[in-house]
Amino acid sequence: MFLSYQDAWNDSKLFAENILQASSREIHQNMKLYDQAVLRSADIIENNYLKNATPELKKLILFDSALAENGFLSLSIIDKSGKLIETSSDKINLDADFSGCPSFRIHAADANQGAYLSDFCPSQLRLDGPSIALTRRISFQDGSFAGIAIGEISLAYIGNSFRKLDLGKNGSIFLATQQGSMLMHTPSIDGRGDTGFDFSKGPVFGAMRDREQGSFTETALIDNIRRFYTFDRIGEWPLILAVAVSIEAVLSNWFIRSAAIAAMTLLLCIAIVGSGLIVRREILKRERVEADLEILSRSDGLTGLFNRRYFDEVLQWELRLAQRAQTPLALLMVDADHFKTLNDKFGHLHGDEILVDIAEAIQSSIRNPEDFAARYGGDEFAIILPGMDAEQAVKIGKRIQQKFLEKHANAPSLDARIPTPSISIGAASMIPSATTTAKDLIALTDKALYLVKGKGRNRVEFVEA
Repeated sequence: MFLSYQDAWNDSKLFAENILQASSREIHQNMKLYDQAVLRSADIIENNYLKNATPELKKLILFDSALAENGFLSLSIIDKSGKLIETSSDKINLDADFSGCPSFRIHAADANQGAYLSDFCPSQLRLDGPSIALTRRISFQDGSFAGIAIGEISLAYIGNSFRKLDLGKNGSIFLATQQGSMLMHTPSIDGRGDTGFDFSKGPVFGAMRDREQGSFTETALIDNIRRFYTFDRIGEWPLILAVAVSIEAVLSNWFIRSAAIAAMTLLLCIAIVGSGLIVRREILKRERVEADLEILSRSDGLTGLFNRRYFDEVLQWELRLAQRAQTPLALLMVDADHFKTLNDKFGHLHGDEILVDIAEAIQSSIRNPEDFAARYGGDEFAIILPGMDAEQAVKIGKRIQQKFLEKHANAPSLDARIPTPSISIGAASMIPSATTTAKDLIALTDKALYLVKGKGRNRVEFVEA
């Protein structure tokens, strides 16, 4: 019974962590695209590129309509006095004064303020749904304040994404500010996402306030339901994403499965108890199949990391972002040394243990939500590190190697003639050009890995682009 109880908790924790990682990645990638669009518009205005453009051409140049499908509602330009001078939206009051908005005052006072995320000034919009504003400062050639560029982000779009998730009975997911203000909550109490609800003085926010990420059990102020929470920060943005599984649902599943096991144990002889456990696990898999189908199709069953197919998709996506922003993109390739020899000598189960240990070393060594780890194939693993140069990537690689070696430092020798398990890591980083392909980065990283093999394995090497 204890094992069944522990399995129920572990399954619920893994389920919540997978939902959190996938949702966090999607929100973070969209925030990158929104900020790039606002920054681009600010640059266009600063350099006076719209001087002779018609109103239709201005709107076409300033606003990337393709982003509307990802929840980017509008883009507007405000001059130094707070007056609206350009907008892609028909829901903004053309005579509105934005000079009183917090984001306007902050950018006017601080020339070094980067992207700023705030509530949209509601008095300036004919709102048909909740939204927040992402702003960038516009400066004159002499550096003085010229106004701001405002991107309006739909919270309803995020809510629609949340509602597609099956979180089980009384499960929930929410996006909030780091000050404890709710942006979008599913399922919501008010039917509109509970936007603006202040839970900063509640126990749930208290457990997250001073931590970057983690998990805990607490009772929610908003609906008085006790849940198991897993949360993370969204990159550099002042946002918190949390996924919660109802304690009642976890225990209910445990009671149901435990009762089934007990009944089968009474009817069947002790010799086939193992079969009963297999049946129980199959029942659990069927219960989770609808909610986990997309996640499972992206995961490697042995290590719990993502699989090669999803790795190819994410690498293409991160490559396009790096090309657009001209930021570095790093890749690590991890290979188990002497794996075939160890596998042939001690069996596949021992080989599987080595692969799982490598995966655990990788998972405990990467921290940023956009970092991505996958089982590349066989005994090879790949880690995508957006925004990192080669030196930073090598540090991550050495951290992975150290954690793996610590796991095996005191392991008893099974055969003195067989080397102790170790890993080789190749690292590469580049700022990709418009013609760079994913194969180019993989080939460069493979070159670094071959360099490691040539130097005797069990080390980290990088190759400059």
